[in-house]
Amino acid sequence: MTLKLRMSGSRTHFNHVWLMHPNQDVVYLLSLRWDWPTVGEFKIIFNTRQANIWGDEFRTDFTADISDNNVVEIIITETSFLTYVDGTLWMTNPIRFPLSGIRHIEFDGLTALHEFTIGKGMC
Repeated sequence: MTLKLRMSGSRTHFNHVWLMHPNQDVVYLLSLRWDWPTVGEFKIIFNTRQANIWGDEFRTDFTADISDNNVVEIIITETSFLTYVDGTLWMTNPIRFPLSGIRHIEFDGLTALHEFTIGKGMC
């Protein structure tokens, strides 16, 4: 399965994509954190949370285009999340908790979500 987002982020807030179970366990958290005041640089952070306890963070640096518009694709395989930004693979992370219980996909901090596509046939 693939989630594809074309979005704009805020440089003053964290920008999050959440995949959550109804009990608020976080199966996938993508946090895009712009390094203010450095224009165009941000961190991509993956994490999970179960029973209100966060797992180990995975972090990588990413230098964005001068605009805040980026295409983020999250490809979900049987064992991993593959996170692409503008067509480049930036992160491969293990699936720590079952995907079958996901009932919420949430976004926060984004200034605009221009496109959101979810599809099985995209992968």
